[in-house]
Amino acid sequence: SKAIYEKKLEEGLISFDLMRTEPNFALDDELQLKIADDDRTLQRLGDPVQLSLFDKVFEKQFDSQLEKDFALHLDQQTSLQWWHRVQRDYYLLGWRREKIYPDFVAFGDPQLYIFETKGEHLRNEDSQYKSNVLQLLEQYFNQKHNQVFVKKHCNMKGKFTLVYNGDFPNFVQH
Repeated sequence: SKAIYEKKLEEGLISFDLMRTEPNFALDDELQLKIADDDRTLQRLGDPVQLSLFDKVFEKQFDSQLEKDFALHLDQQTSLQWWHRVQRDYYLLGWRREKIYPDFVAFGDPQLYIFETKGEHLRNEDSQYKSNVLQLLEQYFNQKHNQVFVKKHCNMKGKFTLVYNGDFPNFVQH
């Protein structure tokens, strides 16, 4: 099934795109969350995070301390314009039936980043499969970027990474 998947990528039958059942998909302008009075915003050095795509980010949006730490790491990266904690609203498909729900998407012109975070205890076959899918999609995204249309960024490059504890990437301006 992997060979068929790769062949379809090569032929352009599989692409990286925002998809929906109706044409002209548009990103939501708002993210609706149920927030209680005592829910805390995610803060870095006593101030709310600054680079989040949405105005407020709440600690309850994260499944683990690793995800919170990674969000804080992203928020310190001056080459990024924004980051977003994905809440199962976007997914990737590989050669297996299961969908891959990345934890974060970030943008630093002209680079798109997709991140899946995993604790060390999750270094297993499933994580290796996800890492392989991300690497393959990144390869084809960057080779065939003329097939990827994200508004005006026709020459956008991508970096799709599975991140383990402490292996946080550093970002440089391209």
